[in-house]
Amino acid sequence: MKTRSSLLLASAALVSLASLMPASTLAIGNASAATGFCAKIANDSTEISTNLAAREAKLAQARADEAAKIAADRAKIDAEVVADRTEIDADRAKHFAELESKATTDAQKTAVKTFEDAVLAAATTRRSAVDAARATFRAGVDQDIDTRRSQVDTAIANFKAAVEAAEATAQASCSTGTPAGTVRSTFVASLKTARTTLISAIQAADKVGPEVKTLAATRNAAIAQADQTFKATVTAAAATLKTALGQS
Repeated sequence: MKTRSSLLLASAALVSLASLMPASTLAIGNASAATGFCAKIANDSTEISTNLAAREAKLAQARADEAAKIAADRAKIDAEVVADRTEIDADRAKHFAELESKATTDAQKTAVKTFEDAVLAAATTRRSAVDAARATFRAGVDQDIDTRRSQVDTAIANFKAAVEAAEATAQASCSTGTPAGTVRSTFVASLKTARTTLISAIQAADKVGPEVKTLAATRNAAIAQADQTFKATVTAAAATLKTALGQS
């Protein structure tokens, strides 16, 4: 399955600090911008908050879209499994009918019934094992996604807190008469540090892709084992039936 490409893009948008900061704030070499910084800090803070909220909304939408896609993909697979099983059941019933028509004695009829019961039990066991493997895989994928989202959300919350602290410090410094250029330089440096910390935290968050590959390998191994057990059971039951029917 494809993993979280849209979510990664949305997360990347959140760390684009330059787009969160007004151009006048970033113009470090602009003397007039430095002089007017304290007069504009309230408006700049509002603009930063608005831009950040927009990026959070984009991330939330990306997550919702990804969840909807996963649900749709799973529903499609489930429908295909049901259709395949329905077809297999019909073919098996037809085969059983052919066997029953060949059984002429009570002993042969009993042997056919024993064979049918063995095959049906083996099929039920196999399906239960496959369903369990698929359910475990999906639960693991969901857990991995939730874990990464939680880690990213924590990083974003820390980033927002750092931005708010930088804004509060800048406003307090302006109110106490600290030179606007100094306040502005400190503010920009604080935002850059917050951005770097956010990027590092998101990069360090658990990656979903490798975990999904491991889960898929475990699922596939369980299904392969269920197939092997089913085939072995059916082969043994068929051999017993052939002997009972006098076939070589």
